[in-house]
Amino acid sequence: MRKMQLRRLVSLYLGILSVFTLASPIIRGEMFDTPYREVAIVATSEGFYPKSIQIFEGERVKFFLTGIGDKPLCFVIPEQSIFLSASLGKVSEGVGYFKNPGIVKFNCPSGKIEGKVVVLPKRKKIERKTASTRKVVRVWRPKDVPTGLAQDSEESADKEYDEEWK
Repeated sequence: MRKMQLRRLVSLYLGILSVFTLASPIIRGEMFDTPYREVAIVATSEGFYPKSIQIFEGERVKFFLTGIGDKPLCFVIPEQSIFLSASLGKVSEGVGYFKNPGIVKFNCPSGKIEGKVVVLPKRKKIERKTASTRKVVRVWRPKDVPTGLAQDSEESADKEYDEEWK
């Protein structure tokens, strides 16, 4: 009974600790100068997984690379001066900063495999105005029935009603 209570208490403590550890940048209000993204890549003899990575311009990307198989493979982005080796059971890390939109290719010359990083342009901010700044008040009026016909139909309906009750 005591072991079960102790296990629950320890698991509760670890759960709370993990929540605060994961949320610590949020709690501290930590802000990054440039947007930051982490990407995991697996190198195999068939190719890279994922083969295509989409990011936005101005982002800093941290690559994590691992390999599957006995054949030594690598990850090269010449424009960013990134070279990572991929081996079974080990993770290599590298950081790149992509400031211009376009397509940046990465490859492994020894394995003859390729992939690409698609750098998308950021959306431009749209200047929005509030609706309450208008000085003119617009009133909606239905336009499905012309005004002359509406009056005629009302008068004829009144005449028919009067004739029925005479």
